[in-house]
Amino acid sequence: MTNDKGRMEDIDAHLKRAFSEIENEAVPDKLLNLLEELRQQDRAPASERVNASANAEDDE
Repeated sequence: MTNDKGRMEDIDAHLKRAFSEIENEAVPDKLLNLLEELRQQDRAPASERVNASANAEDDE
């Protein structure tokens, strides 16, 4: 069981290191733009949201 505990501690340390590196990375502009578009849709009246959704589907 002591060996299992050591493995778990190693895994924890590696995960913490990996996620701390990711945490410090900048968010890509494409994702920031998408989030802003979604925020704007949430603020728009319901009738505009339906139209925006339909237009997005037409673009595909």
